[in-house]
Amino acid sequence: PAIRDRVFGRIDPIAEGGRAYRKRLEHVTVYEGDGHFVGHKSLEVNGVVHTADTVVLAAGARPAIPDIPGLADVGFHTSDTIMRVDAIPERLLVIGGGFIACELSHVFGSFGSHITMIVRGDTLLRFEDDEIALRYTELSHQRFDIRAHTQVLAARRVGDNIELDISTNGRRSTVHGDMLLVATGRDPNGGQLGVEATGVMLDAHGYVITDQYLRTNVPGIWALGDISHAAQLKHAANADARIVAHNIAHPDALRSIDRRFLPHAVFGHPQVASVGATERDLLRDGVPYVSATSC
Repeated sequence: PAIRDRVFGRIDPIAEGGRAYRKRLEHVTVYEGDGHFVGHKSLEVNGVVHTADTVVLAAGARPAIPDIPGLADVGFHTSDTIMRVDAIPERLLVIGGGFIACELSHVFGSFGSHITMIVRGDTLLRFEDDEIALRYTELSHQRFDIRAHTQVLAARRVGDNIELDISTNGRRSTVHGDMLLVATGRDPNGGQLGVEATGVMLDAHGYVITDQYLRTNVPGIWALGDISHAAQLKHAANADARIVAHNIAHPDALRSIDRRFLPHAVFGHPQVASVGATERDLLRDGVPYVSATSC
């Protein structure tokens, strides 16, 4: 609790300060509530419809929740909530093997929780270079109970315990825990915002489609950050915001976004840092490259 309170004692005031700052800015009106488009450049918030010539879509993303029978009834956590718990679980079940699952498994494993990770693929961090994913998975096996090639069939609560029925390469079994973290990615909020009602197009994964200037297919509507790009990184959204702000103010001197060398990090153990394409990407695209490994 002391660590939790120290963390959120610093983070929460930043969020509240940002909210208060925006509410007192001149020429800015803040409407708080769930919004959705009801027509061309028409957004309804709390029953009131607002229109504008220029619209910026920056509504982010939310935790993706898989369709697992019984999951809604067991009382699970996501990355939005688990860092605020009052006590460390003795046994933490983690569904997922991406960077959120790996980072939070490292946090709670370091505090002493027994971690069971349920992963659909054969490695953790499967979007990293193959060598990194394999080595990270190998080291994580020394700390955690990792169930690879595994699907969750059902979830249920039995008293204070959570049980997951799983299938690993066709073999069924049950794993038990005191707490459950669902870390299976994040879904962009374009569909939830109803952007199709204003004519904006989404791709097959639900991301708002933009060009290199971050314009959507509807003139006057722009999109930035997690709602429009799968990287879902704060520094990427900040870069997008600078591009959109410039392009709205300077329509005759548009700047394009360049995501070729986007850096990212995984704060697990060991830590991982990457920038640019993976070797797998280069092979797929037929790009000549030189590789080197240093130990």
